[in-house]
Amino acid sequence: MQKMTIILLVLVVSITWGTTFMAIKNAADTIPPLFITGMRFLLASPLLVCIWYYTNTSLLFPSGKKIF
Repeated sequence: MQKMTIILLVLVVSITWGTTFMAIKNAADTIPPLFITGMRFLLASPLLVCIWYYTNTSLLFPSGKKIF
């Protein structure tokens, strides 16, 4: 990857990660924690399915290979 692309991706991750704490702190006062957790998974699942679909990788571990 180009250096500028890497810097941009790190910046996006940092901003997203940093604002998550503020959002959770504000949301925890008004919304139940279990609902917040469910919404996180509901929003993340379609993104992960799209990534899986376009990379054409298996969701299962390859047979015969040990991870640990």
